[in-house]
Amino acid sequence: MTQATLKQQSPVDNDQMPCYHAFNAFITSLAQNDVERSKADAVGKLIHDVEMDVITRVEEGHDKYGVYLKPFNGRCALTDTYQEILDACLYYTQHAMETHDGAPDALLHPEHSKTIGLLAALAVEFREKLNKKWG
Repeated sequence: MTQATLKQQSPVDNDQMPCYHAFNAFITSLAQNDVERSKADAVGKLIHDVEMDVITRVEEGHDKYGVYLKPFNGRCALTDTYQEILDACLYYTQHAMETHDGAPDALLHPEHSKTIGLLAALAVEFREKLNKKWG
């Protein structure tokens, strides 16, 4: 079994603050930092849209697991993140191939190479973090 297939227990509820509060505070601060005035409205709308999408995902997670995502819930957050990043890599590959008639080299196209490169770099970074944690 690898970190990619490691099964974990269901999350356990506790009295910690739900993670989405911390994330929303962070993403809101992005809109207030280093945004050119000419881009502020567009960035603010995108950040608002992301916040709304996060709330939707939070509620879906609560419906599925019966608890909100919180720290110290009995799961390894690094493993969860790594597995989700691997899924994102494959979903984005699917998207790229579908926009290029199924071409296996679709990720090499300029409109996809930066995004898949970022996702792949995240996968490597989180695998490294897991290696350090678990040895």
